[in-house]
Amino acid sequence: MIKRTLILFLIILLTACSNFNKYVVNNFEKEQLTLKLRDIKTDLSENSSDSLVKMIEPSLKNDYILGQLKNLDFRRIKIFFSQPEFQGALAKNIIGFNSSDQTFYMELEYRFKDGVWQITDMKEKRR
Repeated sequence: MIKRTLILFLIILLTACSNFNKYVVNNFEKEQLTLKLRDIKTDLSENSSDSLVKMIEPSLKNDYILGQLKNLDFRRIKIFFSQPEFQGALAKNIIGFNSSDQTFYMELEYRFKDGVWQITDMKEKRR
């Protein structure tokens, strides 16, 4: 009986300790992401991708998608984005690119790391 109680106590203790590393962003940090998204929208409408490049976490997939986006002329493309949905130190939103009769959607995932928001994943989203 004592062994079962000890094992149960250790399981509860270890489970409770596993939640210490979860970070919850505050309202100021949430607003930082929204401001960065507005900066990206402004830069892309001026056909500059500097703010987008600074925000993307380097990976093979992200570098490939960024290379494809750099080939587009964004001056004739309307850009819109949804409000980010936050879950801990992670966030997601959808960005749409509209050119005359076509709309292209991308789902972006962000991570708040070392005081900065970074784009960790970009996926094409079908609507």
